[in-house]
Amino acid sequence: MMLALRKLVPEPGIALCEVPEPAAPGPGEVIVAVTAAGICGTDLHVADWTAGYAAMSQAMPVTLGHEFSGSIARIGPGVTSLEVGDRVVIRPSVVCGRCERCRSGRSEDCITRRGIGIMRDGGFAALTCVPAENCVPVPDDVPDGLAALTEPMTVSAEAVDTAGVRPGDSVLIIGPGTIGQGIALFTDA
Repeated sequence: MMLALRKLVPEPGIALCEVPEPAAPGPGEVIVAVTAAGICGTDLHVADWTAGYAAMSQAMPVTLGHEFSGSIARIGPGVTSLEVGDRVVIRPSVVCGRCERCRSGRSEDCITRRGIGIMRDGGFAALTCVPAENCVPVPDDVPDGLAALTEPMTVSAEAVDTAGVRPGDSVLIIGPGTIGQGIALFTDA
């Protein structure tokens, strides 16, 4: 058994629960031993049950957390790109890779997209099972806590890129959270 921070029902609140460790990983899956996790605004909205998250009701109870890093604890059949002990950060969207949107490079719009920590168990637990293809190796010199910030920093970098910000431009950033701070970091680079 292990502790996990979970959304149990479609109403305000979350719970720290004792849950079984994940079963053996299936084909193409790995078990990740979580070493660091970030608390996103999404997690807070889910805890408060802000409008816009009703679709996740079908996945409840579900372990929250989509910003996390860890190391590979177990490998499922067919996984050849990772080894036990590899340090990884997790891409939080599970996509099909086959629909037109995925094939055209817009996997964030996949018709079957399922968010880790929203529609399937996430990283607010000691162990979680994820698709091996969602694991990105972490360089040895990057601390686990910093690696866990990969997702919000990617969002920040994409925002700066999409806005076309250039050196010397003035930028108004509304929001002091991790993504806003990341935008400030990338616009000052």
